[in-house]
Amino acid sequence: MQKLRYIAISLLLINLSAFDKATADNANPPKIISVDQVTKGPYSVGDIVTFKVNYSGGNPGIKSIEILGAGSKTNCISQSANLLGMPALGGVLSVSPLRWIKNESLNNTYSGDMFLSGFVVPCQGAYNIQRVEITDETGLSDTVGVGTLSTVSLSNIMIETNPTDLITPIGEIRPKKIEDRVSLKNIPKNPKVGSKIDLPRLTQGGAPIHWNANLSCSIEYKTFLTDLGGVLKFNKSGNCELMPKVMLTDKFNLPKYNANVKMKEFKDGNDVAVVGVYKVRR
Repeated sequence: MQKLRYIAISLLLINLSAFDKATADNANPPKIISVDQVTKGPYSVGDIVTFKVNYSGGNPGIKSIEILGAGSKTNCISQSANLLGMPALGGVLSVSPLRWIKNESLNNTYSGDMFLSGFVVPCQGAYNIQRVEITDETGLSDTVGVGTLSTVSLSNIMIETNPTDLITPIGEIRPKKIEDRVSLKNIPKNPKVGSKIDLPRLTQGGAPIHWNANLSCSIEYKTFLTDLGGVLKFNKSGNCELMPKVMLTDKFNLPKYNANVKMKEFKDGNDVAVVGVYKVRR
């Protein structure tokens, strides 16, 4: 009896191993055919940059795609919502790679194409992307760019950025910061359930803003889940908490808000959280 059970388990493991190998489809791994810049520069801070990665294979489907290193000295593009956590500007920015992850990203997926987007952060000059990697659901992958043997070139993709005074070049004295503002007067004090309001991507001075909302409202992001701006949607009656997060810059202090409700500030060391509460009605 024990021997029969051992044989049954062994056959099951062999079958599972064979299933994994069949699912992996080693004869048809993902293959990057080309990488294109869909949007056109030169870009200003807050602008969306979109890339299209054309590929073949990758059965049964693509799990993730990643664009790394938008520049060897500094990164100009980000998907990071943690704007206040960025290092002091004026030096090298450490920005995460652009990523598309199955079931976690907003970007639409088309047969044979992937679209990845990010927004421009304060940086100087023009830069190339360094590497692009695509991985299917079984772990097979393909990589093109610096340090690979691929014949797919990324040298034609140049990210050109307009000059910005939001950061101070290394070696120069940082200026005394000035005041900045954000207008939220388009949001009524008592918005109606089902109504929607566009939120600004930038402050009056041009600093990027990311928004969060909870309780009776939510944010619909237009390009990816940690994009700037978005649409504030009022889902049900009750309190709506709206919370902006503004990127630190060398030029501006954190902004003052011109709103129909009081935007309360809560300080924790050098960090400042801002919350505005709206009463949503039917």
